[in-house]
Amino acid sequence: LQRAPFFGASDTELLQDPVKQAFLIQDGLSRCSLFSRRLDIYGGINSVRDLSSGAGAAHDLDPQKGCKFIPLESALDSVLSSPYQLPASDRAHDLYDIAMHFYCDLKSGEALKTNYTIKSAVSLEWGSDEAKPKEPTHVDPTCLSPEKEKPWILDGSCSDTKIASFPSEARLERSCGFCGDAAAYLRTLRDEIAAKYKERCSDLVVYGAALGKDYVQWLDTPNMFDLKVKQAVEQHGTCIFTFFSGAERSSPFLVEDHQIVIHIDSTRLPYLHDRRNVKLLKLNPGLLFPWAQRIIWQDVKLMKRRMRNDLPVDYRQHFEVTTEKPGVCVSFQSLPAHKFAIGQASAVTLRNHCDAIIKAAKRRPTVSDDLSVLSNQCDHYYNIHEKDTPESVIFRQEPLIDSAFMAFDMRRESCRMYIGRLFCSWLDEIHCYSDRDQVSFSTAFSSSGLHLARASEGLSKGLTIYEDSDGSPMVHFTSPVCHWYNHLFSTCTLTVLGSPAQNAPRVPSDQNKKIRVSLIVAGTLQRFLFKSTVEKVIAPLTASEIEVDYYLSLSTSKAKAYRADAGYTGHAEPDIGSDADSIPTLIESMLSQKNAHARVISIKQDIDIDSDEMLQDHRARAKIEHPNEDPDQRFPVLDMRSFALKRTVVANRNLLKLHLAVQYLWREAVRHESESGHQYDYVLFMRDDSLWLSKFDLAKLLVAGDHDVYVPACDARSPPLHPQEINDHILISKRSSADVFGNYYSTLFETDTQKCMRRLGFKDRGCNSEMLLKFVMEEHGIDAGRVGQGLIPFQRSMQVKLPDGSSKVCFHKFCQSVQDPMVTDSIDQCKNIDWTAVFQ
Repeated sequence: LQRAPFFGASDTELLQDPVKQAFLIQDGLSRCSLFSRRLDIYGGINSVRDLSSGAGAAHDLDPQKGCKFIPLESALDSVLSSPYQLPASDRAHDLYDIAMHFYCDLKSGEALKTNYTIKSAVSLEWGSDEAKPKEPTHVDPTCLSPEKEKPWILDGSCSDTKIASFPSEARLERSCGFCGDAAAYLRTLRDEIAAKYKERCSDLVVYGAALGKDYVQWLDTPNMFDLKVKQAVEQHGTCIFTFFSGAERSSPFLVEDHQIVIHIDSTRLPYLHDRRNVKLLKLNPGLLFPWAQRIIWQDVKLMKRRMRNDLPVDYRQHFEVTTEKPGVCVSFQSLPAHKFAIGQASAVTLRNHCDAIIKAAKRRPTVSDDLSVLSNQCDHYYNIHEKDTPESVIFRQEPLIDSAFMAFDMRRESCRMYIGRLFCSWLDEIHCYSDRDQVSFSTAFSSSGLHLARASEGLSKGLTIYEDSDGSPMVHFTSPVCHWYNHLFSTCTLTVLGSPAQNAPRVPSDQNKKIRVSLIVAGTLQRFLFKSTVEKVIAPLTASEIEVDYYLSLSTSKAKAYRADAGYTGHAEPDIGSDADSIPTLIESMLSQKNAHARVISIKQDIDIDSDEMLQDHRARAKIEHPNEDPDQRFPVLDMRSFALKRTVVANRNLLKLHLAVQYLWREAVRHESESGHQYDYVLFMRDDSLWLSKFDLAKLLVAGDHDVYVPACDARSPPLHPQEINDHILISKRSSADVFGNYYSTLFETDTQKCMRRLGFKDRGCNSEMLLKFVMEEHGIDAGRVGQGLIPFQRSMQVKLPDGSSKVCFHKFCQSVQDPMVTDSIDQCKNIDWTAVFQ
């Protein structure tokens, strides 16, 4: 073992401890059946038999079960003395893996188990990092797959959070990832996809694969794909990816038939048969698209026009009702009692499904790469699940799915881990047995530790949910009635589960009337963030045939920040360039490309509040009442605490400048309404530093209820909002209440701020800006809907220019919600960064 370069210093304890070393040498393998497939490489199956039958080499542990084990010395000699010219690194891996299995057994106190059966023992795969099952009650027979000797390329050893298969009655543990050299091609592919599409497609990815020359004609045939594919892309901006192989294209990334077509070099994948290679793409959503919040796998065959499968047009809505509404990580489509699934049988069972596949091979020989393997696989699964273990109980519930459509919620770490582990287990079954993934699903799923939950109140009757040991819902099986075999997939799903759009405000009955939305944005050029607004707000709106007008006011002077001592505010920079003269043209061009209109782009040195008559009058009164104070000390915000005096003056002036700029833009918007003869339906009042992290869906927001204005709930913020506060980072208002916010500057002078203060009971403080907003809304009878951050997926952020010329984006003011939270793991909060170290 000391010849193995992969044997780390921390692992040499195994050799240095005489007791452990003696145990290994004298008692041999703690697993009597570990590595026949691997030792097969070193001399064939006869070598294994020789090792277990040589004089003094084999010892009975359990005569009734016929369990024998191979002494460690013999196993190592077989590896080291092999005449086969394998690379030294491969031999080292084998030695290391064998040793670590024994070491793992010793540390766990389960060094010797007498309940392992040995038919023909199971081995380690090439380069794997396997550990024993928690309950190693059975070791499966030798793998039967015709491609069982192909390498396992999904090495997950380099990941911070290791993804490993679930402990199972059937299999040993695997790790899954794109770490090793064997996965270099997939790793590069993942990075190229992220570079091109992460920004645009992070909210939702729909993907599939069509590998092989038989599928090339699908992309080359006009009108091959369902019209709904085009509608999904054009109306909702859906990113539909199709991996394909079999014919060269001018570029590895093309848009064909509204799909993002990605050419795959199948010779760089491990298997000879494309059906197995497809599974590497199909069952690795989190590895291929680690940046996506929601992922849907959809077989390419479902998109064929002649299939009439009733695919969704609004995939986001479909995802919501099947995955978000039940609160699960994964949604699967249950296998129906249909002749294509179970033949002429009446019950949906794995046995009947296997028989149906075998019978189908008579007319379609390519249904599997080895039917004998499939038959033995089904028998094996039923045999190992005869006992009344928790795993077998789940297996016997027949959790069968049609894997052609699967939805994954990747926003929670617990979901990403569960999905990764489940699919790692599933891929291992496919690697070892038949290439029909639906056959192995129930065994992989039953090992994941879930149990069938009782129907939850408020959910549809017959809803099938599996939950974990803590009672958290994890997996949803949609009704088999809604299967696409019945040509009612999307329609039936929304009907059975309840479409959220049922309670949404309806578009006016005049179908020729377009919805009109205006964006009112004001602030400073220094902090201006524009790109995400274009891609994640304006583009989705115009793609939904909504008219969008944009109004912008920026000042170029570097206004003093409310918290100027934060260490980073002075280093802010816009994400659109700092040339004030060229920015209007650039903005107009970017908006035009998204079919939006730039109505007002105002960039000036400063917002002149000093000339405003209302403020002049207010300041004059303030000087009389408080002659020794700054006239802006008490309006609109009051905070007389000694440490807050100076910053409150700064905050008040910034607040007045902001709302005076908004008021100017709003009056321009009202003028345009008058001239065009059309009013806006909704108005978005936004800050200059708004960073949108995923696509804004107006229709989905309206589903949250019929309100005058929508604001982020921000009820998971730290520190929490005061009961008299409402978040003022953004306002999405109906036109009927927009005048109050558009004219908010004037409204402040008409507001009884002392009345607002009396509600608080403070002596030295009045209402802050968020309290004032809530007070004004209540005074004007405005109904505010507080919604999850996921419905208004943005954060107030800052792009900070670093000393080396690069930039870093951080959350300047952070907001989060309890319901429908937004995943923000990839970006830090500015306050948590050591700026002194950054700028030293």
